[in-house]
Amino acid sequence: MACPSCAAPLPAGAKFCPECGTRIAPATRTIRHERRLLTVLFADLVGFTAASDQADPEDVRARVRPFHALVRTAVGATGGVVARVVGDGVMAVWGYPIAREDDARRAIEAALRIRDGLPTAGDDLHARIGVNTGEAVVAFGSEEEDADDAMGDAVNVAARLASNAAPDSILVGSVTRALAADAMVFEDLEPIRVKGKAEAVPVARVVGRATAPGPQESSAFVGRVAEVDSLVDGLRSVASEGGLRRVLVVGEPGIGKSRLIGE
Repeated sequence: MACPSCAAPLPAGAKFCPECGTRIAPATRTIRHERRLLTVLFADLVGFTAASDQADPEDVRARVRPFHALVRTAVGATGGVVARVVGDGVMAVWGYPIAREDDARRAIEAALRIRDGLPTAGDDLHARIGVNTGEAVVAFGSEEEDADDAMGDAVNVAARLASNAAPDSILVGSVTRALAADAMVFEDLEPIRVKGKAEAVPVARVVGRATAPGPQESSAFVGRVAEVDSLVDGLRSVASEGGLRRVLVVGEPGIGKSRLIGE
């Protein structure tokens, strides 16, 4: 990058030209906003504010850092993004910047890892966790490329679920529950009233992971003849002619994309 006034080369991040002193305008970034289906997790420590009262700031920091590390590890291992850390509270999202069909399951898996890892993160640490799935608007190209500015009802409800959870428990919204029903075990609870919502919110408590099913014979695969033929033709073409062919399979969750590719 060169100075627009004297054309002298500029060091990275320079605010003024070292040769002529011209002020260098910061490079503009293109920010685009997208509506995304996100699964949002909120986790915060129980009793942290009371325990921090009158405590030395360094002691407070030393107590909360292992919790932050535990959350970051659990979120990263399941493909999520830590979007916000405020005091003892952490917000993480799945579905940004990469969306996956099993984002809800991944988020609950992270929540279970956080809950189960608390005894090793510090003495007498307990957390409340809320997970919710829904539409939100995120900004790509923001100052920090993360989901810190994710906005939407899904984000707000996830935070309310966390605040209503019992210590060391995980509450999820109805959409999250439905999307992860085959991988997790839930206990349905009475709908709860949350601030800002006219209707009570259906919730469920995560009991644990579902037992993996044993080997079983697959059901007959019917229909999708044209789709199967397209995939097979593409495979044969690559096998005979070489090169690369990319096929994009899209559809609503549960419509059978994975089964189609398996066939």
